[in-house]
Amino acid sequence: MLERALQLASHITNPITASAFAVAILGSVLYLVVKAKSKPVVWLLATGLIVVGLAPLASYTFLASRGIYRISVIVLGPDNQPVTNADLSTSVGVATMKTASGWEIEIPPQTKPAGGKVIIYARSTNAFLTGWSALTLEKEYYPSVEIHLTKPRTVTIRGQVLDENQRAVSDADVSLPDCSQSTTTDSNGLFALDSCAFQGQMVKIRAEKGKLSDSITVPAGDTVEVVLRKDLSRVR
Repeated sequence: MLERALQLASHITNPITASAFAVAILGSVLYLVVKAKSKPVVWLLATGLIVVGLAPLASYTFLASRGIYRISVIVLGPDNQPVTNADLSTSVGVATMKTASGWEIEIPPQTKPAGGKVIIYARSTNAFLTGWSALTLEKEYYPSVEIHLTKPRTVTIRGQVLDENQRAVSDADVSLPDCSQSTTTDSNGLFALDSCAFQGQMVKIRAEKGKLSDSITVPAGDTVEVVLRKDLSRVR
């Protein structure tokens, strides 16, 4: 019975539900003790029943009176299993706190946006997974949300090739060595390459023309500028 009760308790996030659950469990124990006619223990459990059962409700009432929201967040991967190494951020800029089951975000009234809409972003940089979830803060001060991570679409790398005098270099060869993609710049030194990288993933770009070349590594998705310099290894 105790094992089953603990399993049920692990899934409770709402303090009112937690209070009701605590009262039910302690009430059952109290009944068994009363039945056994052990009076000192009866009073001890009765006190515990009141304190443990009403503490979550008192906490909920206190936070609600101050207008503070506590959002419970669980991040799930593509396999629908919990992810523990994600980075979280919010549209309101408040800090996130790691918990045993996920994350918790506390939003005080002065931070609550007009309309109450909050967006929570999650990102797993090791696996290049991203996701987000939106909720509207209303009368529930202990809301919970799930964020499902997915692989984002690959991005197009765009930029311009210049020489050391900041002049556009046309017909320069531009490549992404890690993606086996290449192209040449137009008359304005501009280029665009479909990459194998996701938004924010570091990608290497190489450009060259004659004895001039350069290689840079930048986050995919940013517009880049490659400045060609003399490749001394090619000078004879």
